[in-house]
Amino acid sequence: MTYTYIKFKASVSEDSNEKESAAKKFLKNSIIKALELIIPKANPDFDREINNVKEWLIEYDDQNNFPNREIGLNNMGQVILIMPWKDNYGYWTDNEIKLEEFISEFKALKISSAEFETCWNQFETSHQ
Repeated sequence: MTYTYIKFKASVSEDSNEKESAAKKFLKNSIIKALELIIPKANPDFDREINNVKEWLIEYDDQNNFPNREIGLNNMGQVILIMPWKDNYGYWTDNEIKLEEFISEFKALKISSAEFETCWNQFETSHQ
């Protein structure tokens, strides 16, 4: 297998900047909680952390043409999530985004496999 490693800044969700009324927020949270009882979460350990990711590192499978593994870094450059990992399926690994789209849409830059593996191993070691 051959992989390409990239990194890019996380885009800020416009929804997080909008102010919601208390009633709308309550209704939205109630629906989400009800759905979570029925439908299992794709990323139970990291759903709350995804919004804190400021930069993504992606291992892209060149042969099969899809994201294979991902790492989320916070605003201090610390690894706050890796996926897939344990019961967490992934955020980007659940998409069929092509490498060229990561580069054109997200201005992704290539990084070394060593940079990616260092971050991955750092997280795994500290969360055993």
